Amino acid sequence: MESFLVSDTLVFLDIDDVLCMSRTYNARHAVATLDGYIVGAKADQVWSKIFHAFACQNLRQLDSEFSPRYVIRCVATEQRRC
Repeated sequence: MESFLVSDTLVFLDIDDVLCMSRTYNARHAVATLDGYIVGAKADQVWSKIFHAFACQNLRQLDSEFSPRYVIRCVATEQRRC
């Protein structure tokens, strides 16, 4: 059996329609909230509704078990100039 280092684990994660599965909110809403365009109660609503709870739970378990490095793809962030 071949062994591997925990730090060698890499996860390619596409946020759109994987973690962000809300019918109302999408990744663009998350970026707008991070950028301060959506604030207050509306921002709280975005964060509480945008992410799929079961998918997030699975991701937390994966992170806990493997401590992977992540490559994250999201349409909204591809359009941002960071």
